[in-house]
Amino acid sequence: MSTMSSMSCPDAEILDLGPQRFSRPDSQARLSSWRCNLIALSQVYNLFFLAAGSSIKVYIPQYPRHRLPPQPALSIAIPPTSTNLQGYINLREPHSINRILVAPLGVEEILVIARDDGDVNCIYTRHIHQSVQDHLPAQGVRPFFQVNVGMSAWGLAVHAKARLLAISSNRHEVLVFSFGLVDHDGRILRDDSTKVIAGWTNIPCVAFCNMPYDEEGRWLLFTDVSGVSSVVDLSMDPPQVVQNFGFVPGRITGFDRWNAGWIVEFLDPRSFIVGDENAPSNQTPPPAVWNQGDELERPFVTVNDDTGENGDEVEDDDESENENENIDNNENDIEDGDGNNSDNPSLPTRTRPVYLANQERILHPDLPCPILHTSVRHIHILPPNIKSEPVIGLEQPSNGTGTRQRFNMHAYIPHLGILIVASQTGSAAIIGLCKVDGSFMCRPLHTLDGTAKSSSPTTTLHGLTASPIPNARKRWRIIFFLSDWTVLRYEVSRDYGELSFIPVP
Repeated sequence: MSTMSSMSCPDAEILDLGPQRFSRPDSQARLSSWRCNLIALSQVYNLFFLAAGSSIKVYIPQYPRHRLPPQPALSIAIPPTSTNLQGYINLREPHSINRILVAPLGVEEILVIARDDGDVNCIYTRHIHQSVQDHLPAQGVRPFFQVNVGMSAWGLAVHAKARLLAISSNRHEVLVFSFGLVDHDGRILRDDSTKVIAGWTNIPCVAFCNMPYDEEGRWLLFTDVSGVSSVVDLSMDPPQVVQNFGFVPGRITGFDRWNAGWIVEFLDPRSFIVGDENAPSNQTPPPAVWNQGDELERPFVTVNDDTGENGDEVEDDDESENENENIDNNENDIEDGDGNNSDNPSLPTRTRPVYLANQERILHPDLPCPILHTSVRHIHILPPNIKSEPVIGLEQPSNGTGTRQRFNMHAYIPHLGILIVASQTGSAAIIGLCKVDGSFMCRPLHTLDGTAKSSSPTTTLHGLTASPIPNARKRWRIIFFLSDWTVLRYEVSRDYGELSFIPVP
Protein backbone atom coordinates (compact mmCIF):
# COMPACT_ATOMS: atom_id res chain seq x y z
CA MET A 1 0.00 0.00 0.00
CA SER A 2 1.45 3.33 -1.04
CA THR A 3 1.64 6.24 1.36
CA MET A 4 2.11 9.96 1.06
CA SER A 5 4.79 11.24 3.40
CA SER A 6 6.30 14.68 3.86
CA MET A 7 7.26 16.85 0.91
CA SER A 8 10.74 18.26 0.51
CA CYS A 9 10.73 21.79 -0.90
CA PRO A 10 13.88 23.93 -0.67
CA ASP A 11 13.53 27.69 -0.58
CA ALA A 12 12.86 28.91 -4.10
CA GLU A 13 15.28 31.15 -5.97
CA ILE A 14 14.09 33.78 -8.41
CA LEU A 15 14.46 32.43 -11.93
CA ASP A 16 14.69 34.18 -15.31
CA LEU A 17 13.72 37.70 -14.28
CA GLY A 18 11.61 39.23 -17.04
CA PRO A 19 13.54 42.51 -17.57
CA GLN A 20 16.79 40.52 -17.95
CA ARG A 21 15.38 38.48 -20.81
CA PHE A 22 15.20 41.38 -23.26
CA SER A 23 17.79 43.88 -24.46
CA ARG A 24 15.09 46.53 -24.93
CA PRO A 25 11.86 46.90 -22.92
CA ASP A 26 9.90 47.61 -26.11
CA SER A 27 10.88 44.20 -27.52
CA GLN A 28 8.45 42.46 -25.17
CA ALA A 29 5.19 41.37 -26.77
CA ARG A 30 2.08 42.78 -25.12
CA LEU A 31 0.39 40.45 -22.65
CA SER A 32 -3.33 40.56 -21.89
CA SER A 33 -4.40 41.00 -18.28
CA TRP A 34 -7.01 39.31 -16.08
CA ARG A 35 -7.73 36.40 -18.37
CA CYS A 36 -7.53 32.72 -17.45
CA ASN A 37 -4.56 30.41 -18.06
CA LEU A 38 -2.50 31.74 -20.98
CA ILE A 39 0.37 29.24 -21.10
CA ALA A 40 0.54 25.51 -21.82
CA LEU A 41 3.11 22.75 -22.26
CA SER A 42 2.65 19.98 -24.79
CA GLN A 43 2.40 16.56 -23.18
CA VAL A 44 3.83 14.93 -26.32
CA TYR A 45 6.46 17.33 -27.70
CA ASN A 46 9.00 19.61 -26.05
CA LEU A 47 6.93 22.72 -26.80
CA PHE A 48 5.81 25.63 -24.62
CA PHE A 49 2.90 27.81 -25.77
CA LEU A 50 2.42 31.42 -24.66
CA ALA A 51 -0.62 33.55 -25.52
CA ALA A 52 0.57 37.12 -26.10
CA GLY A 53 -2.28 39.39 -27.13
CA SER A 54 -3.87 37.69 -30.13
CA SER A 55 -0.90 35.50 -31.14
CA ILE A 56 0.61 32.24 -29.91
CA LYS A 57 4.35 32.22 -29.22
CA VAL A 58 5.96 28.77 -29.44
CA TYR A 59 9.15 28.11 -27.45
CA ILE A 60 11.41 25.08 -27.11
CA PRO A 61 12.35 24.67 -23.42
CA GLN A 62 16.07 24.04 -23.06
CA TYR A 63 16.97 20.88 -21.18
CA PRO A 64 17.98 20.30 -18.41
CA ARG A 65 16.88 23.59 -16.79
CA HIS A 66 13.80 24.11 -18.96
CA ARG A 67 14.80 27.68 -19.77
CA LEU A 68 12.79 29.52 -22.41
CA PRO A 69 14.89 31.21 -25.12
CA PRO A 70 14.51 35.01 -25.47
CA GLN A 71 12.87 34.56 -28.88
CA PRO A 72 10.13 32.10 -29.85
CA ALA A 73 10.72 29.40 -32.42
CA LEU A 74 7.39 30.24 -34.02
CA SER A 75 4.73 32.94 -33.74
CA ILE A 76 1.25 31.89 -34.85
CA ALA A 77 -1.30 34.53 -35.82
CA ILE A 78 -4.76 33.36 -36.86
CA PRO A 79 -7.06 35.90 -38.54
CA PRO A 80 -10.59 36.42 -37.17
CA THR A 81 -13.43 34.41 -38.67
CA SER A 82 -15.15 37.72 -39.51
CA THR A 83 -14.04 41.33 -39.90
CA ASN A 84 -16.77 42.86 -37.73
CA LEU A 85 -16.30 40.93 -34.48
CA GLN A 86 -16.32 42.89 -31.22
CA GLY A 87 -14.43 42.33 -28.00
CA TYR A 88 -15.95 41.97 -24.55
CA ILE A 89 -12.96 42.73 -22.32
CA ASN A 90 -10.73 44.76 -24.62
CA LEU A 91 -12.49 46.71 -27.35
CA ARG A 92 -9.14 47.79 -28.78
CA GLU A 93 -7.96 44.23 -29.36
CA PRO A 94 -11.07 42.07 -29.77
CA HIS A 95 -9.12 39.06 -31.10
CA SER A 96 -7.02 38.77 -27.90
CA ILE A 97 -6.84 35.38 -26.21
CA ASN A 98 -8.70 34.53 -22.99
CA ARG A 99 -7.47 30.96 -22.43
CA ILE A 100 -5.46 28.21 -24.09
CA LEU A 101 -5.64 24.47 -23.50
CA VAL A 102 -3.53 21.52 -24.65
CA ALA A 103 -5.46 18.24 -24.59
CA PRO A 104 -5.74 14.89 -26.39
CA LEU A 105 -8.46 14.46 -29.02
CA GLY A 106 -8.63 10.88 -30.22
CA VAL A 107 -5.04 9.86 -31.03
CA GLU A 108 -3.93 13.46 -31.61
CA GLU A 109 -2.91 16.25 -29.25
CA ILE A 110 -4.47 19.64 -29.93
CA LEU A 111 -4.02 23.26 -28.87
CA VAL A 112 -7.34 25.04 -28.29
CA ILE A 113 -7.50 28.85 -28.23
CA ALA A 114 -10.45 30.85 -26.81
CA ARG A 115 -10.69 34.52 -27.79
CA ASP A 116 -12.41 37.67 -26.59
CA ASP A 117 -14.30 38.13 -29.88
CA GLY A 118 -15.84 34.65 -29.53
CA ASP A 119 -13.52 32.87 -31.94
CA VAL A 120 -12.18 29.45 -30.94
CA ASN A 121 -9.35 27.78 -32.88
CA CYS A 122 -8.10 24.18 -32.71
CA ILE A 123 -4.62 23.29 -34.01
CA TYR A 124 -2.84 19.94 -34.05
CA THR A 125 0.36 20.19 -32.01
CA ARG A 126 1.86 17.72 -34.48
CA HIS A 127 1.65 20.39 -37.18
CA ILE A 128 3.28 22.97 -34.89
CA HIS A 129 6.07 20.52 -34.06
CA GLN A 130 6.68 19.78 -37.73
CA SER A 131 6.81 23.48 -38.57
CA VAL A 132 9.35 24.13 -35.79
CA GLN A 133 11.49 21.10 -36.67
CA ASP A 134 11.55 21.87 -40.40
CA HIS A 135 11.87 25.66 -39.95
CA LEU A 136 8.69 26.21 -41.93
CA PRO A 137 6.82 29.54 -41.87
CA ALA A 138 4.06 29.97 -39.31
CA GLN A 139 1.58 30.71 -42.11
CA GLY A 140 1.50 26.97 -42.79
CA VAL A 141 0.08 26.22 -39.33
CA ARG A 142 -3.68 26.54 -39.72
CA PRO A 143 -6.59 25.46 -37.51
CA PHE A 144 -8.29 22.19 -38.41
CA PHE A 145 -11.42 23.56 -36.71
CA GLN A 146 -12.58 27.05 -35.84
CA VAL A 147 -15.88 28.55 -34.82
CA ASN A 148 -17.31 31.74 -33.40
CA VAL A 149 -19.55 31.22 -30.35
CA GLY A 150 -21.20 34.64 -30.49
CA MET A 151 -19.49 36.34 -27.56
CA SER A 152 -16.27 36.21 -25.52
CA ALA A 153 -15.17 32.55 -25.14
CA TRP A 154 -13.73 31.34 -21.83
CA GLY A 155 -14.16 27.76 -20.72
CA LEU A 156 -12.57 24.95 -22.76
CA ALA A 157 -12.77 21.18 -22.29
CA VAL A 158 -11.93 18.24 -24.56
CA HIS A 159 -13.07 14.64 -24.17
CA ALA A 160 -10.38 12.53 -25.82
CA LYS A 161 -12.19 9.26 -26.49
CA ALA A 162 -15.66 10.66 -27.22
CA ARG A 163 -14.08 13.39 -29.43
CA LEU A 164 -16.03 16.24 -27.84
CA LEU A 165 -15.15 19.92 -27.44
CA ALA A 166 -17.03 22.11 -24.94
CA ILE A 167 -16.82 25.90 -25.03
CA SER A 168 -18.43 28.32 -22.59
CA SER A 169 -19.01 31.96 -23.40
CA ASN A 170 -20.43 35.20 -22.11
CA ARG A 171 -23.65 34.34 -23.91
CA HIS A 172 -24.37 32.40 -20.70
CA GLU A 173 -24.22 29.07 -22.50
CA VAL A 174 -22.02 26.06 -23.23
CA LEU A 175 -21.64 24.69 -26.76
CA VAL A 176 -20.60 21.05 -27.19
CA PHE A 177 -19.18 20.03 -30.58
CA SER A 178 -18.99 16.36 -31.53
CA PHE A 179 -16.23 15.67 -34.04
CA GLY A 180 -16.97 12.98 -36.59
CA LEU A 181 -14.87 11.57 -39.40
CA VAL A 182 -11.43 12.92 -40.29
CA ASP A 183 -9.20 12.37 -43.30
CA HIS A 184 -5.57 11.20 -43.26
CA ASP A 185 -4.31 14.73 -42.55
CA GLY A 186 -6.67 15.16 -39.62
CA ARG A 187 -9.13 17.49 -41.35
CA ILE A 188 -12.71 17.06 -40.17
CA LEU A 189 -14.95 15.69 -42.91
CA ARG A 190 -18.13 15.68 -40.89
CA ASP A 191 -19.19 17.55 -37.77
CA ASP A 192 -21.79 15.27 -36.23
CA SER A 193 -23.65 17.67 -34.00
CA THR A 194 -23.62 20.76 -31.84
CA LYS A 195 -25.39 20.82 -28.49
CA VAL A 196 -26.31 23.97 -26.58
CA ILE A 197 -26.64 24.03 -22.79
CA ALA A 198 -28.12 27.25 -21.40
CA GLY A 199 -26.63 28.78 -18.27
CA TRP A 200 -27.58 31.80 -16.16
CA THR A 201 -24.52 34.06 -16.15
CA ASN A 202 -20.89 34.11 -17.32
CA ILE A 203 -19.23 30.68 -17.26
CA PRO A 204 -15.43 30.67 -16.78
CA CYS A 205 -14.82 26.91 -16.74
CA VAL A 206 -16.17 23.63 -18.15
CA ALA A 207 -14.94 20.05 -17.69
CA PHE A 208 -15.43 16.52 -19.01
CA CYS A 209 -14.77 13.28 -17.15
CA ASN A 210 -11.78 12.12 -19.23
CA MET A 211 -11.46 8.75 -17.55
CA PRO A 212 -12.47 5.10 -18.05
CA TYR A 213 -15.50 5.79 -15.86
CA ASP A 214 -17.07 7.91 -18.63
CA GLU A 215 -15.72 6.89 -22.02
CA GLU A 216 -18.90 8.04 -23.78
CA GLY A 217 -18.60 11.63 -22.59
CA ARG A 218 -21.88 11.57 -20.68
CA TRP A 219 -21.00 14.05 -17.95
CA LEU A 220 -20.18 17.73 -18.32
CA LEU A 221 -19.55 20.20 -15.50
CA PHE A 222 -19.53 23.97 -15.60
CA THR A 223 -19.22 26.67 -12.95
CA ASP A 224 -20.32 30.29 -13.15
CA VAL A 225 -19.56 33.64 -11.53
CA SER A 226 -22.71 33.58 -9.39
CA GLY A 227 -21.14 30.76 -7.36
CA VAL A 228 -23.19 27.88 -8.75
CA SER A 229 -21.90 24.81 -10.60
CA SER A 230 -24.00 22.58 -12.83
CA VAL A 231 -23.96 18.90 -13.76
CA VAL A 232 -25.08 18.20 -17.33
CA ASP A 233 -26.13 14.77 -18.64
CA LEU A 234 -25.21 14.81 -22.35
CA SER A 235 -26.79 11.38 -22.90
CA MET A 236 -30.22 12.97 -22.60
CA ASP A 237 -31.87 14.40 -25.71
CA PRO A 238 -31.65 17.33 -25.44
CA PRO A 239 -28.89 17.51 -22.81
CA GLN A 240 -30.23 18.44 -19.39
CA VAL A 241 -28.79 20.13 -16.31
CA VAL A 242 -29.58 17.43 -13.75
CA GLN A 243 -28.13 19.18 -10.71
CA ASN A 244 -26.85 22.57 -9.56
CA PHE A 245 -24.66 22.93 -6.48
CA GLY A 246 -22.59 25.61 -4.81
CA PHE A 247 -22.53 28.39 -2.26
CA VAL A 248 -26.00 29.82 -1.73
CA PRO A 249 -26.18 32.77 -4.11
CA GLY A 250 -28.70 35.54 -3.94
CA ARG A 251 -28.71 37.27 -7.31
CA ILE A 252 -28.39 34.34 -9.70
CA THR A 253 -27.73 36.45 -12.78
CA GLY A 254 -24.98 38.50 -11.10
CA PHE A 255 -21.44 38.21 -9.82
CA ASP A 256 -20.76 36.94 -6.30
CA ARG A 257 -17.42 38.53 -5.43
CA TRP A 258 -16.52 35.92 -2.79
CA ASN A 259 -18.06 32.72 -4.08
CA ALA A 260 -17.84 33.01 -7.87
CA GLY A 261 -16.73 29.69 -9.37
CA TRP A 262 -13.48 29.70 -11.36
CA ILE A 263 -12.35 26.08 -11.72
CA VAL A 264 -14.27 22.83 -11.88
CA GLU A 265 -12.54 19.54 -12.70
CA PHE A 266 -13.16 15.81 -12.45
CA LEU A 267 -10.45 14.05 -10.41
CA ASP A 268 -9.41 10.45 -11.00
CA PRO A 269 -10.05 8.39 -7.83
CA ARG A 270 -6.84 6.46 -8.63
CA SER A 271 -4.79 9.64 -8.11
CA PHE A 272 -5.66 9.77 -4.40
CA ILE A 273 -2.80 8.20 -2.45
CA VAL A 274 -4.12 5.50 -0.12
CA GLY A 275 -3.24 5.13 3.54
CA ASP A 276 -1.65 8.44 4.53
CA GLU A 277 -1.23 8.35 8.29
CA ASN A 278 -0.59 12.11 8.34
CA ALA A 279 -3.66 13.03 6.31
CA PRO A 280 -6.49 15.06 7.83
CA SER A 281 -9.15 12.99 9.52
CA ASN A 282 -12.85 13.76 9.64
CA GLN A 283 -12.68 14.27 13.40
CA THR A 284 -9.61 16.50 13.75
CA PRO A 285 -9.01 18.61 10.65
CA PRO A 286 -5.65 20.46 10.74
CA PRO A 287 -5.35 24.19 9.97
CA ALA A 288 -6.68 25.19 6.53
CA VAL A 289 -8.57 21.88 6.15
CA TRP A 290 -12.09 21.35 7.36
CA ASN A 291 -15.26 19.34 6.93
CA GLN A 292 -18.05 20.86 4.90
CA GLY A 293 -20.18 23.31 6.81
CA ASP A 294 -17.93 23.61 9.88
CA GLU A 295 -16.23 26.93 9.12
CA LEU A 296 -17.72 28.21 5.89
CA GLU A 297 -19.51 31.55 6.01
CA ARG A 298 -22.04 30.21 3.48
CA PRO A 299 -22.84 26.50 3.22
CA PHE A 300 -22.15 24.39 0.16
CA VAL A 301 -25.55 23.15 -0.96
CA THR A 302 -27.52 21.59 -3.76
CA VAL A 303 -29.45 24.11 -5.86
CA ASN A 304 -32.84 23.18 -7.32
CA ASP A 305 -34.79 24.82 -10.11
CA ASP A 306 -38.45 24.13 -9.37
CA THR A 307 -39.54 25.27 -5.87
CA GLY A 308 -38.63 27.60 -3.00
CA GLU A 309 -37.32 31.12 -2.41
CA ASN A 310 -34.12 32.92 -3.34
CA GLY A 311 -31.39 33.35 -0.75
CA ASP A 312 -29.94 36.57 0.58
CA GLU A 313 -28.87 39.06 -2.02
CA VAL A 314 -25.17 39.55 -2.66
CA GLU A 315 -23.90 43.11 -2.64
CA ASP A 316 -22.19 44.61 -5.68
CA ASP A 317 -18.43 44.79 -5.65
CA ASP A 318 -17.60 48.44 -6.20
CA GLU A 319 -13.90 48.18 -5.44
CA SER A 320 -11.50 49.17 -8.20
CA GLU A 321 -8.15 47.65 -9.04
CA ASN A 322 -4.88 49.15 -10.20
CA GLU A 323 -3.66 46.94 -12.99
CA ASN A 324 -0.23 46.42 -14.46
CA GLU A 325 0.78 49.41 -16.57
CA ASN A 326 2.52 47.11 -19.05
CA ILE A 327 -0.60 45.09 -19.79
CA ASP A 328 -4.20 45.77 -20.75
CA ASN A 329 -6.11 48.18 -18.53
CA ASN A 330 -9.55 49.81 -18.37
CA GLU A 331 -11.08 46.46 -19.21
CA ASN A 332 -14.31 44.73 -18.33
CA ASP A 333 -13.91 41.28 -16.84
CA ILE A 334 -15.69 37.96 -17.15
CA GLU A 335 -16.96 38.54 -13.60
CA ASP A 336 -19.30 41.29 -14.86
CA GLY A 337 -22.23 38.95 -15.26
CA ASP A 338 -24.51 41.44 -16.99
CA GLY A 339 -21.83 43.52 -18.70
CA ASN A 340 -22.18 43.88 -22.44
CA ASN A 341 -24.91 41.27 -22.47
CA SER A 342 -27.52 43.95 -21.82
CA ASP A 343 -27.00 45.14 -25.37
CA ASN A 344 -27.67 41.72 -26.85
CA PRO A 345 -31.42 41.14 -27.28
CA SER A 346 -30.86 37.46 -28.08
CA LEU A 347 -29.83 36.71 -24.49
CA PRO A 348 -32.84 35.83 -22.31
CA THR A 349 -33.12 37.11 -18.76
CA ARG A 350 -33.75 34.07 -16.55
CA THR A 351 -33.55 33.32 -12.88
CA ARG A 352 -33.38 30.07 -10.94
CA PRO A 353 -34.77 29.75 -7.42
CA VAL A 354 -32.27 28.54 -4.84
CA TYR A 355 -33.04 26.04 -2.10
CA LEU A 356 -31.16 24.26 0.64
CA ALA A 357 -31.05 20.55 -0.05
CA ASN A 358 -30.30 17.41 1.94
CA GLN A 359 -26.66 17.82 3.01
CA GLU A 360 -26.14 14.07 2.93
CA ARG A 361 -26.28 14.15 -0.86
CA ILE A 362 -23.83 16.62 -2.29
CA LEU A 363 -23.52 15.36 -5.86
CA HIS A 364 -25.67 13.51 -8.37
CA PRO A 365 -25.76 9.79 -7.48
CA ASP A 366 -24.37 8.69 -10.87
CA LEU A 367 -21.27 10.89 -10.91
CA PRO A 368 -18.27 8.54 -10.85
CA CYS A 369 -15.43 10.78 -9.59
CA PRO A 370 -14.51 13.40 -7.00
CA ILE A 371 -14.65 16.99 -8.22
CA LEU A 372 -12.30 19.92 -7.73
CA HIS A 373 -14.04 23.27 -7.33
CA THR A 374 -12.42 26.65 -6.65
CA SER A 375 -13.77 30.12 -6.01
CA VAL A 376 -12.24 33.41 -4.94
CA ARG A 377 -11.22 32.18 -1.49
CA HIS A 378 -11.93 28.46 -1.33
CA ILE A 379 -10.66 25.22 -2.81
CA HIS A 380 -12.94 22.19 -2.42
CA ILE A 381 -12.69 18.50 -3.14
CA LEU A 382 -16.24 17.18 -3.52
CA PRO A 383 -16.43 13.39 -3.10
CA PRO A 384 -18.66 11.23 -5.30
CA ASN A 385 -22.08 10.60 -3.89
CA ILE A 386 -21.70 8.69 -0.63
CA LYS A 387 -24.14 9.52 2.13
CA SER A 388 -22.78 11.61 4.99
CA GLU A 389 -19.34 11.92 3.38
CA PRO A 390 -18.02 15.46 4.01
CA VAL A 391 -16.70 17.98 1.56
CA ILE A 392 -13.05 18.69 2.31
CA GLY A 393 -11.67 22.08 1.45
CA LEU A 394 -8.98 24.71 1.87
CA GLU A 395 -9.67 28.30 2.79
CA GLN A 396 -7.21 30.92 1.56
CA PRO A 397 -4.34 28.41 1.31
CA SER A 398 -2.06 31.23 0.16
CA ASN A 399 -1.35 34.69 1.51
CA GLY A 400 -2.70 36.85 -1.31
CA THR A 401 -5.52 39.30 -0.68
CA GLY A 402 -7.75 41.60 -2.70
CA THR A 403 -10.72 41.23 -4.99
CA ARG A 404 -8.54 39.64 -7.70
CA GLN A 405 -7.54 36.81 -5.36
CA ARG A 406 -9.39 34.19 -7.37
CA PHE A 407 -8.13 30.66 -7.89
CA ASN A 408 -8.57 30.37 -11.66
CA MET A 409 -5.43 28.50 -12.77
CA HIS A 410 -4.45 24.94 -11.99
CA ALA A 411 -2.38 21.96 -13.03
CA TYR A 412 -3.46 18.42 -12.16
CA ILE A 413 -0.84 15.64 -12.10
CA PRO A 414 -2.71 12.39 -11.43
CA HIS A 415 0.47 10.27 -11.59
CA LEU A 416 1.85 12.10 -8.54
CA GLY A 417 -1.43 12.64 -6.71
CA ILE A 418 -1.14 16.42 -6.57
CA LEU A 419 -2.89 19.59 -7.65
CA ILE A 420 -1.28 22.99 -8.11
CA VAL A 421 -3.89 25.74 -7.79
CA ALA A 422 -2.97 29.39 -8.30
CA SER A 423 -4.45 32.87 -8.24
CA GLN A 424 -3.71 35.69 -10.64
CA THR A 425 -2.07 37.54 -7.76
CA GLY A 426 0.68 34.90 -7.98
CA SER A 427 -0.24 32.90 -4.88
CA ALA A 428 -0.20 29.14 -5.38
CA ALA A 429 -0.90 26.03 -3.29
CA ILE A 430 0.47 22.55 -3.87
CA ILE A 431 -2.21 20.15 -2.65
CA GLY A 432 -1.77 16.45 -1.97
CA LEU A 433 -4.65 14.08 -2.71
CA CYS A 434 -5.13 11.17 -0.33
CA LYS A 435 -7.71 8.60 0.67
CA VAL A 436 -8.15 7.57 4.31
CA ASP A 437 -10.68 5.00 5.52
CA GLY A 438 -12.42 5.21 2.15
CA SER A 439 -12.80 9.00 2.31
CA PHE A 440 -11.29 11.35 -0.27
CA MET A 441 -9.14 14.03 1.36
CA CYS A 442 -6.76 16.81 0.42
CA ARG A 443 -3.78 18.19 2.28
CA PRO A 444 -1.92 21.48 1.73
CA LEU A 445 1.72 20.57 1.15
CA HIS A 446 3.29 23.89 0.26
CA THR A 447 2.37 27.46 -0.66
CA LEU A 448 4.36 29.98 -2.64
CA ASP A 449 4.07 33.54 -3.86
CA GLY A 450 5.25 33.62 -7.45
CA THR A 451 5.29 37.41 -7.68
CA ALA A 452 7.15 38.09 -4.40
CA LYS A 453 10.48 38.96 -6.07
CA SER A 454 9.11 40.37 -9.29
CA SER A 455 10.45 43.60 -10.73
CA SER A 456 7.06 45.32 -10.35
CA PRO A 457 4.53 45.35 -7.48
CA THR A 458 1.71 45.13 -10.01
CA THR A 459 2.98 41.92 -11.62
CA THR A 460 0.38 39.17 -11.94
CA LEU A 461 0.45 35.49 -12.85
CA HIS A 462 -0.02 35.03 -16.61
CA GLY A 463 -0.22 31.25 -16.50
CA LEU A 464 0.67 27.93 -14.89
CA THR A 465 1.42 24.66 -16.67
CA ALA A 466 3.00 21.23 -16.14
CA SER A 467 4.20 18.32 -18.26
CA PRO A 468 6.34 15.19 -17.97
CA ILE A 469 10.04 15.93 -18.43
CA PRO A 470 11.18 14.45 -21.77
CA ASN A 471 13.17 11.24 -21.28
CA ALA A 472 12.90 11.53 -17.50
CA ARG A 473 10.99 8.80 -15.73
CA LYS A 474 8.32 9.94 -13.27
CA ARG A 475 9.56 13.54 -13.16
CA TRP A 476 7.44 16.53 -14.07
CA ARG A 477 8.25 20.17 -14.76
CA ILE A 478 6.06 23.04 -13.63
CA ILE A 479 6.33 26.51 -15.11
CA PHE A 480 4.90 29.75 -13.73
CA PHE A 481 4.92 32.68 -16.17
CA LEU A 482 4.46 36.21 -14.81
CA SER A 483 3.11 39.28 -16.59
CA ASP A 484 6.58 40.93 -16.54
CA TRP A 485 7.93 37.87 -18.43
CA THR A 486 9.61 36.41 -15.36
CA VAL A 487 9.66 32.60 -15.54
CA LEU A 488 9.78 30.29 -12.50
CA ARG A 489 10.56 26.63 -13.08
CA TYR A 490 10.22 23.65 -10.77
CA GLU A 491 10.67 19.91 -10.93
CA VAL A 492 8.40 17.59 -9.00
CA SER A 493 8.68 13.84 -8.47
CA ARG A 494 7.71 11.14 -6.01
CA ASP A 495 10.31 8.68 -4.75
CA TYR A 496 9.41 6.02 -2.20
CA GLY A 497 6.29 7.95 -1.23
CA GLU A 498 8.04 11.28 -0.63
CA LEU A 499 7.08 14.16 -2.89
CA SER A 500 9.92 16.42 -3.98
CA PHE A 501 9.18 19.95 -5.26
CA ILE A 502 12.43 21.67 -6.25
CA PRO A 503 13.07 25.05 -7.93
CA VAL A 504 15.29 24.82 -10.99
CA PRO A 505 18.00 27.54 -10.96
